[in-house]
Amino acid sequence: MDIYKKYLPMMKQIFAIILISLGLLSYGQRMTYEEWQEESATNKRLLPKYGHMIKTTEEKESDETFINSMLETDSSRRNGSESLVELGFNYLSRGDVKTAMFRFNQAWLLDSLNPNVYWGYGTIYSFFLKTEEQISQYEEGLKLDPSNTNILTDYATIYLGNFYDSSNKYNLYLAIEYLRKSYLADPENYNTLFKLSICYYNLDDCYFAWQYWDKSVEFGGMPIMENFTRDLRKKCTRPDMTFDYSIFETGTFHQNDDEAGLTIIERTESYQIEENKELGIKIKLKVEWIDESIYKLTFVEDLNPGKTEISDMTLFCRIFGIDKNSYMQANSADISPVEMISEIEKIE
Repeated sequence: MDIYKKYLPMMKQIFAIILISLGLLSYGQRMTYEEWQEESATNKRLLPKYGHMIKTTEEKESDETFINSMLETDSSRRNGSESLVELGFNYLSRGDVKTAMFRFNQAWLLDSLNPNVYWGYGTIYSFFLKTEEQISQYEEGLKLDPSNTNILTDYATIYLGNFYDSSNKYNLYLAIEYLRKSYLADPENYNTLFKLSICYYNLDDCYFAWQYWDKSVEFGGMPIMENFTRDLRKKCTRPDMTFDYSIFETGTFHQNDDEAGLTIIERTESYQIEENKELGIKIKLKVEWIDESIYKLTFVEDLNPGKTEISDMTLFCRIFGIDKNSYMQANSADISPVEMISEIEKIE
């Protein structure tokens, strides 16, 4: 049962329009978060999992009656739970956050291992712009199902929103990382495809922006894309060629920098060694390909101890401007908001 596809047209004011307008929507909820917290102090139904509060005997009997009644109409606890998650999102689309939370909690009561329950919980917190609480719920859901496309796409949307708040492209790469996981789990989710197109649009990568736009239209996303489509056509002409990024996945590369000098890169499928003899630096990094043109580097080992201080660094690298055996590379690190551009040449 694909809840997101069923309810996306109805929920587009909650999710899709957020990004078409290239900014975050300010939700007009009926309660402030302070009012929500105040009421939840005496109403456990407003807390995820009922706040783990001890229930009275009467409440336990009521829960049992409810579960039995649901099982009379649904073939299993999971099916009943999914039906209640759908109902919760139905109420969310009308702006009724309280009733939505009641339904999500009932869904949890039926099946506490249903990851879509945590998608619902996280969306509740998105109404109050409580990102930390939203992420916490999404992460709990992803522990149950790491490939849950509903959660992955909305998790990515948080980072896309962070990009619009900060203009830091590192957030775009984090968004792409989660969206690609979602895409691999469900390549027909046009909400995922649409947001991938937006990410590449903001990276000035017209090739992939159009590629994912086309796929989104193919699977029914056109009605939610009109404003963005106009901007995409204005900014990007369609590339008349395809690119073979695979030739740069492994090999020996040279990177020349006016200040740092020559860095030799030895890249395998899983790792790369970077050595700058002039500076005495030699490090080992883990390589993870996010898509055809983007890979992530995380520090593994200092092979010449004491010469560098980047042990906590995570770096996203994007290949563009291919010219035979060389390419331009954009680097975005978690330790700096500045995107660095360099030229890389493949030697062998």
